[in-house]
Amino acid sequence: MNIDKEFSELYTFSEATKMYGLTDGSTLRKAVQRGRFKEGEIKKVGTTWVVTKAAMDRLYGNKKDITSRIKDAKKKAAEQSTPNKSKAKNAQKEL
Repeated sequence: MNIDKEFSELYTFSEATKMYGLTDGSTLRKAVQRGRFKEGEIKKVGTTWVVTKAAMDRLYGNKKDITSRIKDAKKKAAEQSTPNKSKAKNAQKEL
């Protein structure tokens, strides 16, 4: 395996939490404490934890799927709020 590819598929816990939509790094630290990661999926380098993309996909779903779900949820929320705004505008027009 090419070394650039190996490093491109490693994330710090901070990067991984942002990319996968997790609340913060404590989610991943708890997963370490609970033994959810397999051997070779995580490593502590100095004071920084790193995790493989494969591990994140296995535990938290594919990043592309998550991004798609977040966009869909935002779109749905926007669509649900739009009719309410239209009703308010229509009510103002009637006055």
